[in-house]
Amino acid sequence: YDSALVPDPPDSWDVLWDPRYKGKISMLNDQREVLGVALRSIGASLNSQDPTEIARAKQKLIAQKPLVKTYTSDHYDQLLATGEVILAHGWGGPVARAMLHRPSIKYVVPREGGTIWADCLAVLKSSPNKALAMKFVNYLLDRDVAVRTTTRLLFAHANREVKALVAQEIRHNPAVYAPEAVLDRLEWATDVGQAIRFYDRAWTELKLSALQPGETVTHLVPDLV
Repeated sequence: YDSALVPDPPDSWDVLWDPRYKGKISMLNDQREVLGVALRSIGASLNSQDPTEIARAKQKLIAQKPLVKTYTSDHYDQLLATGEVILAHGWGGPVARAMLHRPSIKYVVPREGGTIWADCLAVLKSSPNKALAMKFVNYLLDRDVAVRTTTRLLFAHANREVKALVAQEIRHNPAVYAPEAVLDRLEWATDVGQAIRFYDRAWTELKLSALQPGETVTHLVPDLV
């Protein structure tokens, strides 16, 4: 959030439903992440398999939609940096990079909690170059390479030696390294099994609801029965 334009530091997802910020809010274009926000905001797990809870989350997001400027997972850091949005639902690394261009940007994980995630590297069983692939994985995990990667991308690294070696402003930036108290209220997104059909339907209905002038719909799923 842009602390120069959002007077009170937000501590709840409810700020994303505040009509004062209409047209200045961006949300990720990600089914599980967006529905996860609404689920956590109503006190449910982001991995809920309860169709009633998922339907409640959908209705809450439909009510929010007129306030949302865009659903994007790609350039919300640029929108923040240029002031086109002042509240952005997003991942920490891009927000930390936006901070470099607009120091008034701050990062917060709401009290209701959110998602913890990790990028992963895998070598295919069918790969013809397994040894070379593993060398590349090891290269990326090398301490000195990892320090440079974290410094450039502003994502916390899986190599635990890195945190102590990056610059202090990176080490203490909560958008890069979340404090332990924050980690305690985060959930991993898990496989919800057959309940994914409730998420698919909710996401489709959200995207189709009250389209704004010029808005397009992408990544729809087939109707489910």
